[in-house]
Amino acid sequence: MRARGALLELALFVAAALLFALGFGLPEFTPPAFELGPRAPGDVRVMTWNVGGSGSGDEWGGPLRDEHVAHVAEVLRELDPDLCFLQEVRMGLQAEHLLTALGPGWQMEVSGSTGNRRLVAFAQRGSLRSLDFDDRSRRALTVRYEPNGGAPITAVGLHADAASAQRRNEDIGALATALVDRAGDTILLGDFNFDLDLGKRRDLFTDDEYLDVETYNFIATRFLDATLGTGSTAEPDRRLDYIFVRQPAFEVRTAGPIKNRRFGDMDHDPVLADLTR
Repeated sequence: MRARGALLELALFVAAALLFALGFGLPEFTPPAFELGPRAPGDVRVMTWNVGGSGSGDEWGGPLRDEHVAHVAEVLRELDPDLCFLQEVRMGLQAEHLLTALGPGWQMEVSGSTGNRRLVAFAQRGSLRSLDFDDRSRRALTVRYEPNGGAPITAVGLHADAASAQRRNEDIGALATALVDRAGDTILLGDFNFDLDLGKRRDLFTDDEYLDVETYNFIATRFLDATLGTGSTAEPDRRLDYIFVRQPAFEVRTAGPIKNRRFGDMDHDPVLADLTR
């Protein structure tokens, strides 16, 4: 019996070794899909969403399509953030059309342009105003949000450069440093355009992975990565969108990417965090 058991163990070991050698490897851990729960009284809900699409023939994709505006407004009303940053809104009247589609009670601030795209901040249940915070880069939009009955928040929405880790490093580092020096109640969120999952090196969207690691570590020593370990936010299976918050000013009650809200050729998920003080 012992010999038979030893043979069985050997056979199982050989089978596992063959599967590994043939490229099947070991099962990969996939975090459970984030599910948005009920909102606690007093929480502030913040959100970031790159609403552009994969495009056709455009190397870096395209801005929000006009025919997707109604869908984006519907998702915002459903997820009900207090403060939301959208990347890849087309220049012109598209931001105004979004504000109209959202309906009464919403406010808006719009960044300078990057090509034919803009960052837009929407807010409700409080007041919103833009801050002249960092005029070196039009890839960022800084706002001051004051929730009704709550303390104000300084938030920077960012759409980092998609092609250059060096430019990402310079822009993100400068913003993170300025935020730390400015105030405690600060949030940095948006499409950072790097993915640091070491198990998916083939999917990294970067021209310098080590510089992106340096940039991430610089932020993470000063802010809390609210959605760490909650899964990918963009195709193909990449985490490009982040929400960073200062502690102890904020605690994260719940946070993660919201799946099944894309429409048409959209290639990012909305990412959300409920914050408490």
